[in-house]
Amino acid sequence: ASTRLTAEEGARAGLVVFGAAYAWIGVEHRPDGIRLVVRRGLKAAEGGPEEEVHAEPLADPTVELRVAVGPGGRCRFAWRAGDGPWR
Repeated sequence: ASTRLTAEEGARAGLVVFGAAYAWIGVEHRPDGIRLVVRRGLKAAEGGPEEEVHAEPLADPTVELRVAVGPGGRCRFAWRAGDGPWR
């Protein structure tokens, strides 16, 4: 799955894969800046905490996001700004 989005000020948007555990990649447009974030909740079904596994500042709130789900439900997230390379 993939999507292109622009996060407006105050928004948090992205892609999520949800089950007994979950993971998501997205953009947060906060007063202190725009960030790309990857978070997961490995024990979400038991009310476990969310863990931020990656974050980095972005210059532009428009990004393209994708997720590929492999064997065993393993998710591989990627993103790119504009027509740049997937990271």
